[in-house]
Amino acid sequence: MVIRFVSARNLIFASIWVGLIVLFFWIFFARSINYFGQHKNLELQPSWESKDRQFEKLLVQMNLKKKNIILHLVDPDCSCSRFSINYVKGLLSNNDYSDFTQYVFIPPGKENSLFPAGITLSENNYQLLKQLIPSTPAALIWSQASKKVAFIGAHTSGEICGQGKSNLEIVVANLKRNVNPKYFPFFQKGCFCST
Repeated sequence: MVIRFVSARNLIFASIWVGLIVLFFWIFFARSINYFGQHKNLELQPSWESKDRQFEKLLVQMNLKKKNIILHLVDPDCSCSRFSINYVKGLLSNNDYSDFTQYVFIPPGKENSLFPAGITLSENNYQLLKQLIPSTPAALIWSQASKKVAFIGAHTSGEICGQGKSNLEIVVANLKRNVNPKYFPFFQKGCFCST
């Protein structure tokens, strides 16, 4: 029976390899796992009435039609956006949301290669939107019937966008029953970047 010992060099190489894998996982994924509103102070969040007024101001400034709206905010520089691209593209072509006008907004100064039809926001409009949406990728739903914001949050309930239950399906189902849920999952955990 021959007993082989692991050389010090191989042990060092294996340790460095494992360390690099952990480091890359942290850099490209784990460091962005946090709560949707983690970057904002909860006490400073505007009331729902204030959110409605802020969004009404954005509607006027951007000359958006006052219909049912689903607004997607996606930052191409956010490492979490790579998880939401296919999900948001699927929503844009989903007939279940045909009663809604959908917009994809990109922060100012960002290269918009993810959504060619996306709208790059002006700095002024982005500052206004940042007061409503604390993290990205995110969605905001505005109800034409109630003339109020119905939802601000992550697209899905999973820790990775596109995984878990669809928050948007729940909100849209309520709106179709003429119920505005005013749903803001501030403490939902997932992959988010601050706006």
